[in-house]
Amino acid sequence: MELSTGNWEKQLDKTKSLSISKHMVWEAYLRVKANKSAAGVDKISTDRFEEHLKDNLYKLLK
Repeated sequence: MELSTGNWEKQLDKTKSLSISKHMVWEAYLRVKANKSAAGVDKISTDRFEEHLKDNLYKLLK
């Protein structure tokens, strides 16, 4: 199914169980970094996550 430009955001919202803003993702990232938290279940350290920070934060918004 191909989605029109204005329609993809509506479709994306239907697949998310919770609407998360860019601000919320950024604030959560800053808290993890400030806590010097260990790698998560995916075994990705914060240093490695930061290598592709913009792309990784975007993935969290999907």
